[in-house]
Amino acid sequence: MASLGFNFYSVTPAKITRTLSTFDISMFGKFPFSMGALKLFPLLGIDVKIAMAYDGNDLQSPYNNVCEYYSSTWFKLGLGVDIPLGYRLYLRPTFLYGLAPLPKRYQERYPDSMKVLNTGTKKVDAIILHGLDLNVAVGFMYR
Repeated sequence: MASLGFNFYSVTPAKITRTLSTFDISMFGKFPFSMGALKLFPLLGIDVKIAMAYDGNDLQSPYNNVCEYYSSTWFKLGLGVDIPLGYRLYLRPTFLYGLAPLPKRYQERYPDSMKVLNTGTKKVDAIILHGLDLNVAVGFMYR
């Protein structure tokens, strides 16, 4: 299963307005199981998010290269189901949990946060981002 997408995010926490646009390329392997009319399938794959534009009133000079700071590669695992809506149409909800390494550039940009994490007896070398995706799509099956 492959997908292309364009996402637009707008976040306004603590008087900071940020908007980010990304282009997503995803590739997932799936192994469907038939359960009557439904098809249930586990998913495993990769999602590459390429930052296209960033605008925010917190913009500092290191953020001039949007792709360098906001692009990421996610490894995802989840479950999906195809629900028939007719002869050729189907509804496809998917639930994916993803992990992505925090790029070294963030650690260099925010050294104080790394110092706080490294105050104990153990040293933190990397931080992992994680998140849950809940998607619903309508599909057309060519038979």
